[in-house]
Amino acid sequence: MPIDTNEMLLADGGKLFEGLSSNFYAVKNGKVITADEGILKGTVRRLILKVCQDQNIPVVLQPPEVQDIKKWDGAFLSSTSRLLLPLTELTLYAEENMQPLETRKFEKDELIKTLDALVQREILNHSTRL
Repeated sequence: MPIDTNEMLLADGGKLFEGLSSNFYAVKNGKVITADEGILKGTVRRLILKVCQDQNIPVVLQPPEVQDIKKWDGAFLSSTSRLLLPLTELTLYAEENMQPLETRKFEKDELIKTLDALVQREILNHSTRL
């Protein structure tokens, strides 16, 4: 893994499934796109999907496709340690030699910002003060 990389995504046939320690999501045209099969379904992922349902945010349960990266409005990861983490940059590497093929930088997406705030609120509402 390149030294400045925070996470590696698992891909198969051009479809992005999940990270080594996270779930992966793309946002395109107001929809959240994330794999539903072939992944570990984490607790934060479950919370994000619930928030989407409660807020009538459309979710497409299929792996985001690498070929669509230029069409995405944004992307994010989720995990217990990161909660919802918006991505600022995503680099695609060649499998055979790990040379960078393409880098996509993301601006702050409003839907991702909203989801992040809603997820934070849900977690606080269900937390116990120590």
